[in-house]
Amino acid sequence: MKKIVCLVLICLPNLVLQAQDRPPEGPDGLATIVEADTLAGLINGLYGGDGIQLKEFFGHEAHFEGEGFIQFARTLQSTLQSRSLFPIPSSVGAISYSFNEQTGTYERVEGALGPVLAERGTTSGKGSLNITLGYSTAEFSELNGSEDIGIVLRHCLREACILNNDPNLPIYQDFIDVTMNINLRTEAVVASIVYGLTDDIDVGLVLPYLHNDLTVETNAVIIKQPDSIEGVHNFDIELETPRQYGRASATGIGDIIARSKFRLPGQRAFDMAALVDVKFPSGKEEDFLGSGDLTVKGTFAASKRGTRFIPHGNIGYELNTDDTSLSFFEYRLGSEVFINPRVTLALDLIGIIRPTIPEEFIVEELDLQLLDRSEIDGSLAAKFRVTDNAVAIVDLLVPLNDGGIRPDNSITFGLQWGL
Repeated sequence: MKKIVCLVLICLPNLVLQAQDRPPEGPDGLATIVEADTLAGLINGLYGGDGIQLKEFFGHEAHFEGEGFIQFARTLQSTLQSRSLFPIPSSVGAISYSFNEQTGTYERVEGALGPVLAERGTTSGKGSLNITLGYSTAEFSELNGSEDIGIVLRHCLREACILNNDPNLPIYQDFIDVTMNINLRTEAVVASIVYGLTDDIDVGLVLPYLHNDLTVETNAVIIKQPDSIEGVHNFDIELETPRQYGRASATGIGDIIARSKFRLPGQRAFDMAALVDVKFPSGKEEDFLGSGDLTVKGTFAASKRGTRFIPHGNIGYELNTDDTSLSFFEYRLGSEVFINPRVTLALDLIGIIRPTIPEEFIVEELDLQLLDRSEIDGSLAAKFRVTDNAVAIVDLLVPLNDGGIRPDNSITFGLQWGL
């Protein structure tokens, strides 16, 4: 709760960006501190944003332009912007009501306390109001399961960069290996409000507020060919240092979600509902606070009533209206486990499937793919009834495969109130 208070009361007023004064020391003790106005600029500004310039050697200007590196920086930025950095909460609240046709009144539904990230096939009931306030934290530091990202910079072959107009000389086959490490730590305070408009229709809002800390560190090593000329390619710390380091933070509102849920009529073995989520690009994408795109997600949810195990399944499709190639299918499969009237566990398998991977997320020169067709996560959550109208929440979300940029885990704590 202390972190929530800090984030809401202290960090709320303005966007804050700052560079760290003292980067960690390397073997040579030299590092350039990269500064930028945005988190995306911190990545794109490495080595001046145009590759590495080495020391001049008798009129030879060794410039390793690294189109692959420039493309990678932009692609990394787009990848971080393409996803939500925090788990989207379920619309299932602490209290729900159902209409008893025999008595002609609404009655409170007792039993399991509901899932945390998945959806039931039921609605809350007319006039019910559920408010959820959650705090989530996660660190994004791995690409395809590795913390070290290898990037190759090739020698510039423009006329101004070569001598004797012969690009096939061994010295022009020298290259620079760059190892990059990134760490994006995100903290989110998320408020979710759900109101039972009718017995069969819920409407709601998801209001996120985020704080992002980004650290970027690179180290470059010149790899010379056996027949290359000794002394031609060397770093000049007045031009570029092998090591680059930057740290910055940003705070602000994320992408707001408006949602609605419709219970499907009919008597069945399973409760069924349809959900529509519209996510607005209200977060600043340059600081990874939002995606910058308007998306619409439709979801079908089904759940079966039970005494101890309450299975549920969700399948949906999120349409990116600004770039349809980023659209994807989503599924959530799991069950609530009723322990006692005050404790419910929820276990879920959560995944997305992308029909296509846009070319912009594949850096062929570096043999890197920053998005994966399939991302699978596992969620273990618990709900604890604190009072008759309040429920405490804890959730652990972990990746079950390595594709793309994913956090080692995402932890959420929260409280729900029902009226």
